[in-house]
Amino acid sequence: MAGSYLRHFADPHMLQRLQYSCTASHTCDICLSKLAGRVGYRCNTCNLDIHEYCADSYKPTITFFAHPWHTLQLSRIPRSGVGWVCDLCEEKCPPGSLVYRCIDCLFDAHPRCTRRFPQTIRSSLHPEHDLRMVPSSGHVCGACRTGLPVWQYVCGGCKVRFHIACVKSG
Repeated sequence: MAGSYLRHFADPHMLQRLQYSCTASHTCDICLSKLAGRVGYRCNTCNLDIHEYCADSYKPTITFFAHPWHTLQLSRIPRSGVGWVCDLCEEKCPPGSLVYRCIDCLFDAHPRCTRRFPQTIRSSLHPEHDLRMVPSSGHVCGACRTGLPVWQYVCGGCKVRFHIACVKSG
């Protein structure tokens, strides 16, 4: 049957195309969203599941403004890989899922984070100016007044800084 299998760089085996049932508990190993009721690809041998959209839209390697020093490679976290965290959103990276990783620096980013966090953004928290994502340390968020991680949004003129999550929810 044409189109029922896919060779994908994320897995050494052929992935089978299938319609996930509405009650399926599988999640996409690229975007981490539920596959229930969706079309995707599966490798039973490796326990890999990918949305049809994700299989086509994420590349094996990317360049990314938040880590301009090296190319990021879409890599699978080992099933025993507990404790991995996305360096952008600071959420856990589930074992077996895929992350964009810099092998040299051990910088990790969820594939979805490389798309949902733009380099420059306008926010209702600071509507006067654009905010730019930058690496920095030793600062406090202008919204929630707690310490900031390495990656944060900053106003170049006012120097006010925000968590990525505060900007996205504000």
